[in-house]
Amino acid sequence: LRALAPHVALKINVKSVEDVIRAHEIYRANLVEVGLAHMSEALRTACQDRGIKVMLYQQEKDPAAFRSVLDWGADLINLNHADAFLDVMRTYQER
Repeated sequence: LRALAPHVALKINVKSVEDVIRAHEIYRANLVEVGLAHMSEALRTACQDRGIKVMLYQQEKDPAAFRSVLDWGADLINLNHADAFLDVMRTYQER
C-alpha cells in the first residue's frame, strides 16, 4: 500500500505504546485508533514523537466518557451516539 500510495492515511488499531511502535515501524501507520479505556499519556507521547494522529474510539453512550474523549484532545473521534456526544460537546465548550 505504501509503495502504491504513500500519501494515503493508514490506520492501525492499538492498545499500548508497544502497538504504536509496531504500527509505525512495520506499517508506517500515520493514524492509530485506540479505545478510551486504553488511552494514556505515554501512548499519546509515543504517537506525537512519531507524527502519528490519534483517533479515540468510544462505543457506549456515556456522557462522562465523552467528556474524557474531549479532554484528551484527540485528532479524530470514532463514536456511536453522535447526538449525545454533540450535547456533551456544547456544554464542554461553555466551561
